[in-house]
Amino acid sequence: MESSLSDLQFSVSEFEQAGLLPDLHDDEFSRARASPTPNAVDGVASGVESTSDQSGKLPQDRGLARTNLVENQLASILTELQELRIQKQQLEQELQQAQGSRALPTNQSVAHGETEDVENADSDPDVAPSLTISIQGRRQQVTAEDILTMPAEQYAMLWTAYTTELKSCLQLCANARSPAEESRLNQLTFETIMLRDNRLKTDVDSARFMSSEPASFFAELLTLLSLSADQIQDLMLLRRLFIVKRCLLGSQRARLVARMQEPSPDLISDALKASCVAGELGNNAAQDRQLFHRFTWGVYCGILSAKQSAEVIVHAGPQQCMIPSLLTYIARQKGFPSIQHIKDTADGIAIADEWAHVWRYTEAVNPYVTKHVDYMPIHQHKQAAASLY
Repeated sequence: MESSLSDLQFSVSEFEQAGLLPDLHDDEFSRARASPTPNAVDGVASGVESTSDQSGKLPQDRGLARTNLVENQLASILTELQELRIQKQQLEQELQQAQGSRALPTNQSVAHGETEDVENADSDPDVAPSLTISIQGRRQQVTAEDILTMPAEQYAMLWTAYTTELKSCLQLCANARSPAEESRLNQLTFETIMLRDNRLKTDVDSARFMSSEPASFFAELLTLLSLSADQIQDLMLLRRLFIVKRCLLGSQRARLVARMQEPSPDLISDALKASCVAGELGNNAAQDRQLFHRFTWGVYCGILSAKQSAEVIVHAGPQQCMIPSLLTYIARQKGFPSIQHIKDTADGIAIADEWAHVWRYTEAVNPYVTKHVDYMPIHQHKQAAASLY
């Protein structure tokens, strides 16, 4: 919430609606009210006392009682107003602290399994540099905004052109591998990954669904990829951490929604709570999106070779991303825990060390920082971390 509550005003009508002012229209006050006359100006200090002939019949003690009653109620209102101001200041301080904790994540939050949501500019896909499009003998620079705003039909044509050229390049490399063809394959794979990564910034959920391809499809793809034992172990590690982190983010969203539905003592508290929860939900969504990008960076740019990534991209077709489904198939075939078992045993603290290292690993292979690097198993990367960072 960017705005402050410093401009909050308390009007007389609001006090009346809240029951903080007496009903000046009741019988007691209506009987005590005198009709105004040109001579009814005997001074503010006496409150309601009049010197006109019409009001002269009003008993003096009743006028004095009414004045005392109003003064007492006014004093009570002023005291309550001061308490409201103090409460408002406290709520503003709590809001500022909440906003500060969201903007500056601490090491403690990472230790409890919360995703770091503030990264340096180079690693943030929202501030990516221009992208290179080099297909069909043409080369041009486009921005991330161009990819995001591209009409669906135009993007589909561009994606098809890339996958067609990638498929042709894979066939050439399979028949007679040459440095030029390998370089071209690496470049096309990198551009396709960047294209997909930027396009999915506004539609991440479309890439998370489980593929409906038959098991035979994944069996053939797995044979084609010819993954090493280290690659399978690393893919299963990423899969497990990805599922746990998404489960924790989902639990956080559920708690925030429940908090939003809790009753508040007053409208001010309710408005502040709604603003805080809305901000935290937005932060949760940003973490979820960043988590998906990190996951795909680790798979496409870290664990898989450029050729293996190209094979997955080509066989994925219009789905663009079938990694979650492929990893689920591998887990079933190799005896790794199911998605439900991982969710049931999810513990953010238990995976804190693993997640911290995998986060650094995905940063090292971040396509916005560097092009595809040679595969290094995650456990070896951890041993060499001192020299890499």
